[in-house]
Amino acid sequence: MDSKGRPVQISWWNRMHVKDARWLEITVIRVVRPHATNKERDPRSSWFVWIGNTDANIAEIALEYAR
Repeated sequence: MDSKGRPVQISWWNRMHVKDARWLEITVIRVVRPHATNKERDPRSSWFVWIGNTDANIAEIALEYAR
């Protein structure tokens, strides 16, 4: 749920690698907000890359981005 109580779907894939940087582990995050208008400033689906602590709370990070 977002800060207004609307549903948000969050998916993520840990320990992914970029083809030209196999040494770098990333987390790919997809945030889907069904209530969004799907315009440039209000997309339904957003993709992010997290480079950092793999034990971080990915759902919390994704929801904080909107703020």
